[in-house]
Amino acid sequence: MIIVSASDDNFVPGLLNLLYSTLFHNKDAEFYIIDAGLSNANIDLIVNFSNRNKIQSHILLADKSQLDRLPENPYWTSAMYARLLIPQLLPQHSRAIYIDADATVVSDLSELWTMPLDGNLLAGVLDGSVHQEELDHVGMGNDEYINSGVLVFDLALWREEKTAEQVVQYLLRNRELIFPDQSAINATVKGRVKFLDRRWNFFSWKYPEIPAITPTIIHYTGDNKPWKKRRAPLAAIYEAYRKLSGSDFPRPRDLPEFTKARRTVVGLFSLRPKYWKIVYYTARCRSKFTTPHIRQVMARASQLDQAHPRKP
Repeated sequence: MIIVSASDDNFVPGLLNLLYSTLFHNKDAEFYIIDAGLSNANIDLIVNFSNRNKIQSHILLADKSQLDRLPENPYWTSAMYARLLIPQLLPQHSRAIYIDADATVVSDLSELWTMPLDGNLLAGVLDGSVHQEELDHVGMGNDEYINSGVLVFDLALWREEKTAEQVVQYLLRNRELIFPDQSAINATVKGRVKFLDRRWNFFSWKYPEIPAITPTIIHYTGDNKPWKKRRAPLAAIYEAYRKLSGSDFPRPRDLPEFTKARRTVVGLFSLRPKYWKIVYYTARCRSKFTTPHIRQVMARASQLDQAHPRKP
């Protein structure tokens, strides 16, 4: 099973969690990490972390000249374009699962790895939250526009049809995109996508949909990164794997935002449905998914440690 991710220095805490959580549930996983702006210190940290946890990982250097010529964006660094380099960086492989470095894997990925792509260039999950302005720009609807955080690549087809080059040319012609890499990929592979169930790329802020949907991959999209905000949605899941992995990044010490906390308290005492729904959905998610999952993972980790103690 080939798993690819990309990172600069901003996403290293999430990347370590992705590596550990994926291997925890997928012992045959082999990782390729595209270095899209990692310091030497963080490269050493990733290597040492991988060795300590017996993770088979390879760091690949992105061609900075290829990334720098693509449109700049005020919200993301050029690391977002690294996934376009996967077909050329992995010439020996015909398929790969790409997962963003701000995701945590909570179950087996073998179904995702082995599913037929039926001649499609990609498999991905519908995004469903992109502004209409962006959809209009690429000429697509919410029922066909996928999120680029989790993708299954047919690398052989990408190389054969020179798809990455087509995406780059689209980017150079459309520099005003809000989600540059994602929208360019969607526009280029339109009609050649296999749509996946939401559980394969579950946005953490959609936690009210649990347990109707049980996540396989939790994607911490937006600003609520669990290594920055300890109260981010589903941060407890991230924290459980962080503890087990022995990550060098501690739990964040952020304090509750006073204005937000005051608004919530006032809303609850005022019996406003919006705030009581948050309490209800949070409690339901905790009881139906978060707590049982963490207990299961901790119990399994204890058994594994007894059978195969890790090196200090």
